[in-house]
Amino acid sequence: MFEMIFDPNTYPFWILIIAIIAGAIAVISRPFSTYVKFVYPNAKFEAMGNPFITEKELSRVTDNKNLGDFKDALNASKDYNLEGENIYEIQYSLDDNFKKMISNLLNETYIIFSKGLPLLEKVQGRLKWELFFTMKGGIAILDKIKKNDYNVLVRRPTLRKFDWLKILLSLLFGGGTKIHEHR
Repeated sequence: MFEMIFDPNTYPFWILIIAIIAGAIAVISRPFSTYVKFVYPNAKFEAMGNPFITEKELSRVTDNKNLGDFKDALNASKDYNLEGENIYEIQYSLDDNFKKMISNLLNETYIIFSKGLPLLEKVQGRLKWELFFTMKGGIAILDKIKKNDYNVLVRRPTLRKFDWLKILLSLLFGGGTKIHEHR
């Protein structure tokens, strides 16, 4: 039997070779296929710019002698609009800019989730359950971030058992394929 499989003059040998090559291509290309899905959204967020400053910019900003120069240097280096006359007002302004960035990212994520929800009507079985819980769990996390006034650094959004129960009930009793309006 093995002689027939390893004989290059038979079909089973070539089927085995093709299967091995296809398996190797699948293993090698798998990481790239997941990467490609995130290229465009990441390019969009990259176009927004990094909200943080580099070490070089930080040293340039911290070398300033007064608060006005500090604020001007920081506004020039990033797309900030820092306001305030003292350190507390400037910190509040930085926090406000951070919250605006998180708010923009949140709105973009809601849009992405809303584009994916119609997929739930096209799949069945376990896959539908998994997609449903993934999407609704993500939406619940986004809702918690919004409820916490986008302050993700102070309070980490987590889902409790009650949240998962609400998601399960929404699946069982309908209303599971809609995202309520977020803005």
